[in-house]
Amino acid sequence: MSAELLLIALVGAAGAFCIADGIFGILPRAPRQAKGLDGAMEMRGLSEEEGKLTIFDDAPPFLDRLFGPVIRDLVGGVKAEKRADLASRLRRSGWKYKSVADFYGTRVVLTAMFFGAGAVFMFVTGEIALFWVPLAFGALGFFIPERELKSAIDERRRLVLTEMAFGLDRLALLVLAGVGIEQAMSMLAEAPGGAFIAALRQAARSISSGAADASAVMAELRADLPADPEVAQFASRIVAGVMGTPVGEALMVQAERLRAALNARLLKEGLQIVLVITTIGAAFMLPALALVILGPPLLLAFRIF
Repeated sequence: MSAELLLIALVGAAGAFCIADGIFGILPRAPRQAKGLDGAMEMRGLSEEEGKLTIFDDAPPFLDRLFGPVIRDLVGGVKAEKRADLASRLRRSGWKYKSVADFYGTRVVLTAMFFGAGAVFMFVTGEIALFWVPLAFGALGFFIPERELKSAIDERRRLVLTEMAFGLDRLALLVLAGVGIEQAMSMLAEAPGGAFIAALRQAARSISSGAADASAVMAELRADLPADPEVAQFASRIVAGVMGTPVGEALMVQAERLRAALNARLLKEGLQIVLVITTIGAAFMLPALALVILGPPLLLAFRIF
């Protein structure tokens, strides 16, 4: 082998090793790499919570090394107001996605996957006229995370209102019995529950410890729960109760109104289910019934004519 070919082979091997090391992390990294990541996120204008990327935690490490910087650059290019609004919605959903970067990363991955599936379908069929299929599939993948986030917020809102319908009357009874509003909240929060009880437990601890005033604590409670007029009304009544205003009767009336709304919603959903079952049953039964009733006369008519 000539010296020129040997040199080319060595350079190629060194380049291949550098690429493999960049993807798979063959050589150990110094601890300062973590600081480098934090600094990179600061350069992108991202906080630690926004830039936290966990969707590749269970995937091979090279996927994070390949796509992580691209996704963080993408998130850093989004306006700060839009990132803040998304972070607020993620918080209200119970963190359907663990961070802003996870949301946008999922959107990028799903868009690429759906677009690739559409492209494969187009090439398999060999029809250039189906060029719109990859675009349509990609758009579908792009909007799936947004749809999932909205569904998570709506579902959490229903669960919170259900908890409030059966929890506010107990809180009202404690207050009417002479228990202070802070102690009543602590007693109610001792029972197991969902998102509303968890937020109430945190609020009761904050008010009891005196770490913040009631208005700030209730603002945090509203930020943790899906936006709803009933939640806002409950928060304002708790603030009034802490300041000494009697709120027992008002909480009882709100609980009764929530239960009435819950019963109406359950009745509506039950009627819709009955309608769907009836429609499906009729769709299968009517053709069979028509065949049984009209079959013999039709056969007799064919024999005669």
